[in-house]
Amino acid sequence: MKWRREIPASLIVLALTLLQAAPMDSTVHAEAQGGSVQVAVSIGSLSLLVSAAGGEYASTVELIPQGMDPHEFSITPEAVRRASEASLVVVTGHIGWEDKLLEEVAERRGRPRGEVGLNLLEDLRGNLTLLELPLGGGASGGANLHGFWLYPDNAKVIVEAVASKLSRVDPGHAEYYRRNSMSFSSRVELLKDMLRSVSMAHSLSGRSIVAGSPAEQYVAAALNLETAVILGGEEGEARPNSLSQAYDGLAGGRYAMILVSDLASKQPVYASIEELSVETGAPIATVRILSFESFPDYFVLMAYNAGQVSGVRRANPRGTPAGGGILWPIIAFTAGVIALVEALILWRNRLWTTRWRPKG
Repeated sequence: MKWRREIPASLIVLALTLLQAAPMDSTVHAEAQGGSVQVAVSIGSLSLLVSAAGGEYASTVELIPQGMDPHEFSITPEAVRRASEASLVVVTGHIGWEDKLLEEVAERRGRPRGEVGLNLLEDLRGNLTLLELPLGGGASGGANLHGFWLYPDNAKVIVEAVASKLSRVDPGHAEYYRRNSMSFSSRVELLKDMLRSVSMAHSLSGRSIVAGSPAEQYVAAALNLETAVILGGEEGEARPNSLSQAYDGLAGGRYAMILVSDLASKQPVYASIEELSVETGAPIATVRILSFESFPDYFVLMAYNAGQVSGVRRANPRGTPAGGGILWPIIAFTAGVIALVEALILWRNRLWTTRWRPKG
């Protein structure tokens, strides 16, 4: 298979198509005019989904620093205070401290948990798509509770639920939130089609990959990639049996690449990933799960991730990774940003005429 370094033209088409419906006059953290509804989020990337529902009438408060491993965070009085001051608290529900946070906020405000917060796994479980972790390599299987909010179908469910919660907090703009949710759902369907097209165009659809941590499985699934092996768990260490299985599959060409999130790239498992890449010649694609700086919305984040996956090329077997080691991630990121900037320039006068705003 020929691995290409450049961000593919098909991804630029994806960016152009999605950006046609994207707002150009607001940012994720924009303060609403005439009074903002504050929403506290336990993980930074949830802000993109809150913004999709709340638009100009909602602002987000991130309770932990961007890029920090949420599993290493402990509740602080400051975090409880900030969450208590928000109109709504949105948590993923897969980390113990999130549940404790909602309990403390509910107690402080003297209201039921269901009124002060939205626990995605607890409140939406029946509507979410939770992938099964791959067996083998020392893994025990079971539902994957990490990174599920980035999977397109789940993002759609979450935005709808956030819009519903915001409508109760701010009933005066209920119709605005509902229409934002409907618009987001339509764009998600387009995103899904385009991601499949990108994957097929680069002969990746249906192929198996190695993931650095569980969260990457949802990014892979969005591109119709099968996660065969997950190297690390919550502890961030590589499992020996998983390394052995990954080596055999990568060296034998059965697995297309190693998919690594911004979280896994900071964990001990990453040293093993780099070694695997050098020894097998397998490319490493780094995607965003937690941090989202420079990405104005969920769709641009997913377009970036698609570009990282479809734009990889092979490393040099038993040598340094192709692309100049540390320079390659910079090149890939820059190419992705350029593609998106070009899309914005080309379409700046034609973008987004369907976003709903309240009449006044």
